[in-house]
Amino acid sequence: MKTPFFFFLLLSIVILTGSYSCKKYHPPKPDNPYGLPDATQTGAETFACLIDGKLWIAKYVGGPTGAPDIDGIYDYRGFAVSGTTRVKDFEYLSIAVKTGKIELNRVYDLSNTALSYALMRTIGDSCFRGNGGYGGGESNTYATKGSLIITRADSVHKIISGIFSCEIPSDYCDTLKITDGRFDIRYY
Repeated sequence: MKTPFFFFLLLSIVILTGSYSCKKYHPPKPDNPYGLPDATQTGAETFACLIDGKLWIAKYVGGPTGAPDIDGIYDYRGFAVSGTTRVKDFEYLSIAVKTGKIELNRVYDLSNTALSYALMRTIGDSCFRGNGGYGGGESNTYATKGSLIITRADSVHKIISGIFSCEIPSDYCDTLKITDGRFDIRYY
């Protein structure tokens, strides 16, 4: 009578001890609370941000490949990355971030148009056109303030990743507030 009782007691202790030592796997929480792609560093070909709190992700705008319109260059002149999406007919929004020599985790000031900057490119009607009037054409508007941090610059795999935010003047004396910007691209 004692043997089955001790066997049952010993078996219960082993099961309880084993169940307490199990830990459930909890994957890391994504860093995209607003529907943005994660701020990865793998060459995932992403370029996204919030513009005035609204989700903005670079998307396919034309051409034969169907790939997002994301571009990156890193050479002896410096670094440039851009993403484009179609806003409406004949109007596109590009955000380009350019800087000279790359230093990881350095905060770059994007309001210095001589060394590093962010800009909005609009093709279509805009009061910021170079000739000062409305009509077809292209206009570039530079950020008045902003920052960029490069989180990965891999020259072997040609991957560059980073985060950014800035403010860019827009039509009608308004300002676009660009926040939670992130990119993870392969450059050429």
